[in-house]
Amino acid sequence: IRDLDTGVHPGWVRTGKSFYAYAMSGWERLPVCRFYIPPGYGDSHFYSASPTECAEVSAKFPAFSYESPGVMHVGLPDAATGACSPGWAPVYRLWNSRADSNHRYTTDAGVRADMLARGYVAEGYGLDGVAMCSPNGGGTFDLTFTSSALILMPGDVRDAYLIVTPRNGYSGPVAVTVN
Repeated sequence: IRDLDTGVHPGWVRTGKSFYAYAMSGWERLPVCRFYIPPGYGDSHFYSASPTECAEVSAKFPAFSYESPGVMHVGLPDAATGACSPGWAPVYRLWNSRADSNHRYTTDAGVRADMLARGYVAEGYGLDGVAMCSPNGGGTFDLTFTSSALILMPGDVRDAYLIVTPRNGYSGPVAVTVN
């Protein structure tokens, strides 16, 4: 951000758009690889949350610089439909389809439509080209157990109750798994 704001990269400016991601792995969070596409090929970056796609890009484009296997952690959409899990927003990846390769990443459907109208191609999963899923930043929830301690031995069965308290507009489902 500092480089863009101070003109270190002439011609590049911030869009004012952003999406959420996690710094660390966790449930439904996959690492996002980043490749730098050198000036002869586009002077841009390519991101993917798919380990398979990261390996394919590395093999197919050896001139690209593999900068990191995990610059952030996000969700991966359903491979057939492009749908994200509840509580996650689609991140669309669009490509300019030119020799000077450039990609645009956005969660904004209006920006996606504008880029398609300019000749960009949707890349990713499903008909909309969802490359990854961003955690919705608009809401969270708290989970509270009704008892302060619950100790179970193998084979024991006991009811445990949770209170789900939505925060900041959260309205999605909550799934709890205990191992």
